[in-house]
Amino acid sequence: MTSIENLSNEFFYEIFDYLEACDIYMAFSNLNHRFQQLLNNSSLLFKIKQIDYSISDEICFQNWMQMIHINKQQILSIHLSMKLYFNHLLALLFISSSFQRLESVVLLSPQPSTLIFILNELISLPRLFSLTIEPFYSLSDFTDIYRIVLALPVLKYYKISTSNLPVPISMPISTNQQPSTIEYLIIDHYCTFNELSAIVSYTPQLRHLNFLESYQVPGTFGISLASKLTNLTYLRIRVHHVKFDEFEMFIRQIRPKLKVLVFIALFEEIAYFDADRWEQLIVQDLPELENFSLRYYEGTEDDEEDHDSKLNFGGSNPFLSSFWLERQWLLDVEIESENIIYSICPYKYIIKNFYKINQFISCRKRWYEQLNVDNSTMGFSKSSRLSISSISLDGYYELLIMYIKSVLGVTQIHHLEISKQKICIDILMQITNALPQVTTMKLHSLSLDQPRDSETEELIVFPSTTSTNQITKVYLEKMSAIEEIYSLMKLCPYMSYIKIDSFDNMNADMFIRNVLKRIKHDSNPHLRLLFIRASATNDSMIKTLETMKNDEKLLDDYTIKRVGDYIFLQWK
Repeated sequence: MTSIENLSNEFFYEIFDYLEACDIYMAFSNLNHRFQQLLNNSSLLFKIKQIDYSISDEICFQNWMQMIHINKQQILSIHLSMKLYFNHLLALLFISSSFQRLESVVLLSPQPSTLIFILNELISLPRLFSLTIEPFYSLSDFTDIYRIVLALPVLKYYKISTSNLPVPISMPISTNQQPSTIEYLIIDHYCTFNELSAIVSYTPQLRHLNFLESYQVPGTFGISLASKLTNLTYLRIRVHHVKFDEFEMFIRQIRPKLKVLVFIALFEEIAYFDADRWEQLIVQDLPELENFSLRYYEGTEDDEEDHDSKLNFGGSNPFLSSFWLERQWLLDVEIESENIIYSICPYKYIIKNFYKINQFISCRKRWYEQLNVDNSTMGFSKSSRLSISSISLDGYYELLIMYIKSVLGVTQIHHLEISKQKICIDILMQITNALPQVTTMKLHSLSLDQPRDSETEELIVFPSTTSTNQITKVYLEKMSAIEEIYSLMKLCPYMSYIKIDSFDNMNADMFIRNVLKRIKHDSNPHLRLLFIRASATNDSMIKTLETMKNDEKLLDDYTIKRVGDYIFLQWK
């Protein structure tokens, strides 16, 4: 093959599927008759992924105009950025009923007047299935937007998002005379439950609802829907200042057949963390629920008015009844900045394809489950995990310990993760001593330096405390010096397993030799397994390690093998 022209038409169509429409035109139009025929073939559909050209770019503008004029019937999707006045003109001129095969439109930053004009034009499109609007400009009312969008004849997917403060939506309850065809609805703006109820009364075919910003005016909830959302199987909702009573009333009004419920409560009343109340709602009103996720944000700022609402169950996890354990919906905790976030997450996610019948199950196996997995009720009863992230560990360790004590008022912690940052070994000791039930620990990286106070720059002096933790498995994502491993061996005297993702300035055989020598020197009776990642891992390296251990008599009874990029070394 000596010429690109010898390639088949199918090959070019495959390439064009990855390219933006105007780029295709600039590269292939007016080359020769064959390519012109390819571009004008009705089987080729163009995706205009981003129109954001400067009007001073005359060549680009001419190509765009030519494509719109000749190939209007071949445009499948338009992603229109309307930050420039030039693009407002394009929208006014070209989005019309003549786009007979247009299926998807994305409008970014439209001016209110232009947006209403475009939406009215979209009503005449026979195949518009997907619409996304992100209006960053100030809008005083969303009523007209929803009125027009809900009347689009074949729309299946609708997403609208804005950073605006609450904007009114004055929609009456639908009488179902002209129901919307929308099946997937994403509302990413502030909206009351009353307004949401009115909107969804127009969407009886709704299957997937993502409601990201809710709030409620006290004492105003009272809408009764004429029709139910019996097709709704997925609901993701985030609430602000909404009582649990109001959410329950909403669920009982729409009567969905939910398979998935994702609920996010931002600093709400304590009722949202009431395991018994959730169990009652699910059993009575959501019997087909397969996946349930709850994220409950508890603010940590001192506030006398909210003092009585702080969670405290005496360390007895309220989500450990047979209802939760049998469904494998497990409690995790995260300390992030000044928030404590309690999450209920399914151990197994049942994922269904919305367009096909098939489904599959995805497990969220954790790193320490690679060797042995206890899927019994007893195993899941000791699965609570605490993740610490986005907090200045060096400067605010006392505050962190206070947060940990607050967490222990809700549940015992069995697994610890400290991500995204380096932690001093002395502070780590304080944390592990505060969590006596922890058996596994995952760290991003470790520092052997003495911590300093962030304000005075003076060294922090810790009380001399002997490590009392029961940690048996440790995962260090990044190691800078082998002394860090020695420190972890001292900090975790019962450690039997250690996993390392990367280490600097040392090859794998040198690292393993030094660790095994230290184990032999210290007569460590517990550590029996190393799992380390080395980019140059191959079968030859495994043979080298076997020779080294035999010659130096570092191990007697062992198993060593390669697992992808990892070296797996286990001995008795």
